[in-house]
Amino acid sequence: MMQQLNEKHPNDYLIAMRVLWAPIGAMILFWVIVPESPWFHARRGNKDAAMKSMRRLYGNIEAYDFEEEYGIIAHTIEHENLMLANRPRYRDLFVGVNKVRLSLHVE
Repeated sequence: MMQQLNEKHPNDYLIAMRVLWAPIGAMILFWVIVPESPWFHARRGNKDAAMKSMRRLYGNIEAYDFEEEYGIIAHTIEHENLMLANRPRYRDLFVGVNKVRLSLHVE
């Protein structure tokens, strides 16, 4: 589309600028309307806001157990944090087998 605009109107850059502003306007609109996810609030330890968000998102579902769902989210976040605690670090490049790979072999 931008190539066609350039061919038809080579000196009119305002058309392209107006087209590029449409997604930005949509993002601002969605930012205002769409609620934060329960995961966002749960990762920050705000259970009340997470429960409010779940009620807003899933409130019309019969027999939906918000406490159980929040428990699943909290357990998953706890598991993710445990997994991230054991992640490799940059300094691990210079120990063990990686140290051998990086060392210079002068023969």
